[in-house]
Amino acid sequence: MGKRSKILFAALVLLSTVIAASGCSRWGHRYYDAEWVTKKIDERIDKLDLQLTNEQTAKLNIVKDKIAEHITSRKDSRANILGLFKEEVKKEDPDFNGLVKSYKESNHKRKENVDEIADRLNEFYLSLDNAQKKKVVNAIKEDLDKCKRWAK
Repeated sequence: MGKRSKILFAALVLLSTVIAASGCSRWGHRYYDAEWVTKKIDERIDKLDLQLTNEQTAKLNIVKDKIAEHITSRKDSRANILGLFKEEVKKEDPDFNGLVKSYKESNHKRKENVDEIADRLNEFYLSLDNAQKKKVVNAIKEDLDKCKRWAK
């Protein structure tokens, strides 16, 4: 993978985050809500006026479904880990081996989900024509300017 491909891939991963929200500081706790994130993605696509084809819309729907699935699984996983932790700390002699194992499995699943989202997002981006890609890249540039304070 060349330097340009790596930069594009990084931009695509950033797009998955940026497209779901309209600015760095506006996420709050809502990014845990799959419905809210899906709505933000739709709003962002509408704002960019990409005029997606049916094929592009289908690819975007796959991305949205994967993001929603990931958010839901993360909520379930966090609740499960928290429950395991609460049960273990009640014991006279806590043993966190099971908790560590569950945590590692959860993180492994999270990584797999994020990797799949990145792949599906890349497929969506590659399906765009040059004019659509330009709109997306310009939106990323604008959002990066908003996020400069986070890089300090």
